[in-house]
Amino acid sequence: MIELPPPKIPRPLSAVGEVDEDTKSNLVRRACKTAAKKVHKKSESLAASGKAADKKRASEFELEHVYLLTWLLLLVNQIGALRPLFPDEPRRRRGVPSLEESPFYWLLLLVIARGDEKVSEGRLLRTANFLLHAHRHNIPPYLVVEFIKRVKDPKRINQKVANGEYEPWHPNYKKSTTLSVTSTRANVAKPISRGVEPDEVDDTKWGDDDQD
Repeated sequence: MIELPPPKIPRPLSAVGEVDEDTKSNLVRRACKTAAKKVHKKSESLAASGKAADKKRASEFELEHVYLLTWLLLLVNQIGALRPLFPDEPRRRRGVPSLEESPFYWLLLLVIARGDEKVSEGRLLRTANFLLHAHRHNIPPYLVVEFIKRVKDPKRINQKVANGEYEPWHPNYKKSTTLSVTSTRANVAKPISRGVEPDEVDDTKWGDDDQD
């Protein structure tokens, strides 16, 4: 695996950039909440015109920054410190990943919970799977949006994550497709769209589910 240099910390995530393995849990949570608030505020500002292009830009901004936020916390092994932020996590619905299985889901939730937009659980889970899929491919934060746009057969993203599949260009692709065909259990998060009913959805949020 290619060793990537530490990512540049953008202004909305500056508080999290100071977190390390020895940072106290309450300070990690404070930094994370501050970052989520700033990311959401900036996203709302980008989308304020209501134009489709600006809404798309705002969605991509959220994706890139939530991915980077999660990336930074994983680097310093501080995901566990966030558990008190999600009191419903232990009682989550069937099909919803745990914090350890997909921190991307919970940090997406932390950001969007600060606004009034309605995003279905199915779309939230699907978007989290795209970010988890990117992380498994060791995609750097500045390329995550482009990676998501180029995922082969994106309608199968939940199945890909469940089966531990890789994209065709990845060295593990052949091995992962063999596992998928033989239905061998991979050590990955379970499908996180199963059993989820669609709610009212803002179709401008994180792209179109029907996009090929």
